[in-house]
Amino acid sequence: MWTDTAYSGGDPSIELFDWAARSWPILRAKLASTHLHAASIGCCEETFVEEFARRQPNATITGVDQREWGYSGPGNGTCRIGNALDERLFPPHTLDLVVFLGSLEHIGLGFYGDPQDVAGDSQAVENARLWLKPAGLLYFDVPYNPSRYFIPGNRHYRCYDDAALWSRVIRAGMMVEGMAWSDAEPRRFTGKPSHEVVPFQYVMVCLRSAGV
Repeated sequence: MWTDTAYSGGDPSIELFDWAARSWPILRAKLASTHLHAASIGCCEETFVEEFARRQPNATITGVDQREWGYSGPGNGTCRIGNALDERLFPPHTLDLVVFLGSLEHIGLGFYGDPQDVAGDSQAVENARLWLKPAGLLYFDVPYNPSRYFIPGNRHYRCYDDAALWSRVIRAGMMVEGMAWSDAEPRRFTGKPSHEVVPFQYVMVCLRSAGV
């Protein structure tokens, strides 16, 4: 399973997920469950789907990105072209784990040619909540600055403060099961910052859907 060996492939977002998988018991337990069905949303710039499929041979994972990309990993992984704002990507209550690695902050801003939607990040999380089985897990990492929420002039990403986290992407009906902070580059794990960090840090969040 994922936690058998430490990840050393050099992808910063996968490094964060690897740390969370080893540090948060609920995520570690989910990865150890049988017949796990997972999805990675916005994945064409990293190798998480391949890495997950290789480490979790008894699980399945589907990678989704609106841009075309190639998949060359094990057969328990697949890829498809799609948009996180489309709730029809997966049937309701069919996934055990949904991850957004370095992608949630971009959804709806149009930087990558995706449809523009000012609430795109919120809608993507709401869709993930719909796709998850009861007690399924949602994991994401996003830029964080305790002083303010902002979108830079090039509209590349959102940077969240506490108010934006709770109003935009920590949705009603989901419980916070893990939260931790990391420097941007290199990824060094820290406590929650108390003052503005230029340009930002990252916050990792694990949410659990309602149910047993």
